[in-house]
Amino acid sequence: QGHPWSFNVNLQCCLLTQQCFTFMEKHLRFNIAGLHSSFLYNYQVHRLRQTIPNIVPAPLRYASLYWAKHLFHCDSAQDRSEPKLVDRLNEFLKTRLLYWLEVLSLLKITNPDVILHDASRWTSLVGIMLLAAASIS
Repeated sequence: QGHPWSFNVNLQCCLLTQQCFTFMEKHLRFNIAGLHSSFLYNYQVHRLRQTIPNIVPAPLRYASLYWAKHLFHCDSAQDRSEPKLVDRLNEFLKTRLLYWLEVLSLLKITNPDVILHDASRWTSLVGIMLLAAASIS
C-alpha cells in the first residue's frame, strides 16, 4: 500500500470497467460495419474480414471483450462508485447490448454468455452486499 510502486488492483479494475463502458458508449452503434443487408452471414459479405480492424479498432475490441472481466474483479465493497457501476451496467444492457453482440459477431466470438457470466456473478455479489448494507442501516 505505502510502497511507491504499489497500486490498488480493485480500484484499477473498477476504473478499467468505467473506461470500457465509456468507450463502448461512444463507439458502439447500430450497423457498425455499414452492411447493406442484414440478411447475409458475415462470411458472405465481400471483404468484411479485411475491414474488421478498421470497423472494430483495438480499443473497442478490448473494451468489448474484457469489460465484464474487469467488472467481476471490481470489489464493490471497497469501491465508492459501485452504485454508478450498477447504473452503467444497467444502461449498457438496455441500450448497447445488441450493438455489442454485433461487434462480437464481427470478431467471431460465438459465446457472449461466457463474458456475460462474469457480469452476472458480479451483480449477484453486489446484490448480496447491498441487501446486507440495507439491513444494517
